[in-house]
Amino acid sequence: MKIGTSTYSFLRLMRNGMTLEEVIAKAGELGYEQIELGGLKPPDGMGFDEYAASLRQKCKDAGLEIGAYTVGADFLYGGVSKDPAAETARCKEDADAAAALGVDRMRIDVVPWAFQGPGTFRGVRDAIVPYIRDLTLYADSIGVKIMVENHGYFIQEGDRIVSLIDAVDHPNFGACVDIGNFLCADDDPLYAVRQLAGYAFHTHVKDFLWKDGQTRSPGAGWIPTLGGHYIRGTILGHGVVPIDQCIKILHGAKYDGGLSLEFEGPEESIPALIASQEYMSRALKELN
Repeated sequence: MKIGTSTYSFLRLMRNGMTLEEVIAKAGELGYEQIELGGLKPPDGMGFDEYAASLRQKCKDAGLEIGAYTVGADFLYGGVSKDPAAETARCKEDADAAAALGVDRMRIDVVPWAFQGPGTFRGVRDAIVPYIRDLTLYADSIGVKIMVENHGYFIQEGDRIVSLIDAVDHPNFGACVDIGNFLCADDDPLYAVRQLAGYAFHTHVKDFLWKDGQTRSPGAGWIPTLGGHYIRGTILGHGVVPIDQCIKILHGAKYDGGLSLEFEGPEESIPALIASQEYMSRALKELN
């Protein structure tokens, strides 16, 4: 397993002016081995292939592999186009972008982020499976694995991820396992990671503070879980996610992909990235 980070961990810094190229250089400087990119748009006047080649070189110069490419998708309502077939076509272009970057796995969402209905899970699953399978088959033809993340309430529990993967029923479709996101649906991370370890193509590592829902909301920065509790992102090791145990479960399942940090806490970004990298390094050393 290699220690990586998503550009998402630098989001606050990027909003304050840090460029993607500076993020790549800083991630390498901080000792990360991989970086996860997403939603790329080339500068005006530059084609994507040229831009991808430039980013590949910048990552190489920083000592980084590109661990995954991350995109959003909505196969139920069709996203901006309001047409699931057109959304699938757009995602095929994203798979082409991943291939141009030299990345062999792409993480997708499958329904709108905060979607919780209407209808049953099975009904929604059956409606979106043909589009996901179509994308999966295309991506397989160009050497890119497609993976769904436990993300966005409706598709957050381990049971639902397994159900979707089994319904798509193709070896090129698996899971981007976010060990922290299970708490958003009040799912036990240890149980869910055991369920998904054999399906894992990529792993997001994050930590959360947790407050019982019988208390008043702590306020800004805290988000509600489906069961009415409250969680807030934090530095790895400062919260309640059983990070070391989850990594041991993945290791026991012969998972050898990346561990990609997603830091979303209010703490200062660079110290949090340093502390989180050191935490993952210690966790991996203790496996041996």
